[in-house]
Amino acid sequence: MFIGVGLRAAGLRDALSRCLMAEGEAAPATDPFPAWDTGDVCDHEHVAPAP
Repeated sequence: MFIGVGLRAAGLRDALSRCLMAEGEAAPATDPFPAWDTGDVCDHEHVAPAP
């Protein structure tokens, strides 16, 4: 969801579509995004995804 004034929907859709994996494309072997340090902001546990 994007909220804003003067957003160009077609441009956003195009940019986001280019981020999608292609049919049959292999997922990366490692997660390029580090786990978030949520500190004390959550009341529940965050389980790290399986490698």
